[in-house]
Amino acid sequence: MSPMTWEEYSRGQDAVAEGEAMAEMIQAVLDDHDAENFARLDRNLYKYTDCGASLGLELWSDEMVWSGDPRMAEIKPGDVKGIGVGSIVEGVDAEVEHEFIYPDRFLDGDEEDLKHIFLAAYDALVERVEEAARDIWNQTHGCDDCGPDDGWGRPINPECKTCHGEGTIL
Repeated sequence: MSPMTWEEYSRGQDAVAEGEAMAEMIQAVLDDHDAENFARLDRNLYKYTDCGASLGLELWSDEMVWSGDPRMAEIKPGDVKGIGVGSIVEGVDAEVEHEFIYPDRFLDGDEEDLKHIFLAAYDALVERVEEAARDIWNQTHGCDDCGPDDGWGRPINPECKTCHGEGTIL
């Protein structure tokens, strides 16, 4: 076996540094959401979102770990390649597919900025899932007095005098 060249060594060190930066970005999500591990992040995501969002993790082994998997408590930030968020919409056969974000796409910039940028991307992802789930809910949960059926059901009319914008499952 031939000795490693300086270029090979440098590339290896760059990869290690990038891996550490990505793990720190993932850890920032856990820290910001008061989660000591991914199982707690999953629980908090479900509990503190209106849509009961769920967590998905893509590991560096390309394995997917979904909400409720008992292994979530043992997975470390350095094991995670990407974080996904999705939701099902109760009462209808619809879901908001998991959308993933990957820290390696945010590697340009100052280390502290990277954490804030990735954290903002995660929070925006959660908001997009909440909004999509809310749209599905509103399109499928109006009452008979909310208005005409638009093919998805009766959209909720926030000013409906019968259901007061709450709607019912149709």
